[in-house]
Amino acid sequence: MCNGLVERYNKKIKEILRSLIKDDPQTWDDFIDCAMLSLQASKSRTTRHTPAEIIYGNNIVLPIDLVFSNHAKICQSDEHEYVTLLRKKLDQAYKLVNENSEPNRKEMKSYYDKNATTKFYNIGDYVLINKVVRGKLDPLFDGPFKIIAKNHPVYDVENIYNQNERIRAHFNRFVPCASPESRSMQGDVPPAQPTVRRSQRIAAQNTIPDYSSAVLGEGEDM
Repeated sequence: MCNGLVERYNKKIKEILRSLIKDDPQTWDDFIDCAMLSLQASKSRTTRHTPAEIIYGNNIVLPIDLVFSNHAKICQSDEHEYVTLLRKKLDQAYKLVNENSEPNRKEMKSYYDKNATTKFYNIGDYVLINKVVRGKLDPLFDGPFKIIAKNHPVYDVENIYNQNERIRAHFNRFVPCASPESRSMQGDVPPAQPTVRRSQRIAAQNTIPDYSSAVLGEGEDM
């Protein structure tokens, strides 16, 4: 769920940047501050507050607010009064955020539970494990692994090609796979090799061998 929220936020940033860089896409990094300002000053549909209000206790004063002088003016006689008022506003904002977010959390949980499936595995089963962190072109899964211990929904697995590699993972990262015996009937499948970056491959291809000794040797024979 957390990753989904992050991806949704990233999607919003991309949408804003896309609308700002129509003429020159190469300048996207010049507009990141503008995109962040837009998001921090926009009310969330879930919390009904702006991120700035939740974090700082006040909404961001935009240039348009200065033009029309419609921003709230808070005057305190001293720092203690300011801090007291700020803490009061933040506490009130947090309370309202939790109240407004609860219906959305229940709705998301209900949607997730409706589509969620549970699968139980046994010791000795073979699985592939979905990579949490990977490059965009890297394989989606690692393995195969053999389940050596279970405490559903968490399982301990061991790489069949490297018994020193043991992982504890949640079952929702697993994909069942065939046993080595059935795989051997179709031909041995070698373990996945480490990914080599394109820059490293190009550097290796462009390496010029040293022929100087051979050339010098031929010269001596002449």
